[in-house]
Amino acid sequence: MKRLACLALLLTLSCTELAQPERPPSVTKDAIWAGGPDGGAWVDCGMSTKEPLTTFTCTVFDEQGAPWVPRRSFALVDRSADGEYSLLEGPFHRVEPISFDGNVIDVRGNRLLVPEDWVTRVGYDIKNWRIAWPGASRR
Repeated sequence: MKRLACLALLLTLSCTELAQPERPPSVTKDAIWAGGPDGGAWVDCGMSTKEPLTTFTCTVFDEQGAPWVPRRSFALVDRSADGEYSLLEGPFHRVEPISFDGNVIDVRGNRLLVPEDWVTRVGYDIKNWRIAWPGASRR
């Protein structure tokens, strides 16, 4: 019975995600850990809407706390179940980063933060604006 309990404990620990690493002193207090057991990044985003586009100014730090992406503007994008993407308007005060691939920040709620310079503005209606995905990086 004791061996069975030890085996169950071992399996539970091996399947549990690792907690976020200790925050390096150089990482801002508002940065959120976006990663998992294989690594990640610290992401600090604050809303900086440029009407009608919802944008965030984000700084991304690597695991050791070095700035990876220093203060860049990102646009909030909705990712629908059918694979379509649309730029979002409206007041979104906080986003919760999940991961960062070097360009795009995945956030909770099936949304992305894409670099604002990827957004092509066509006229004044945001519905006509497009995301210029570089190369084949469209998710």
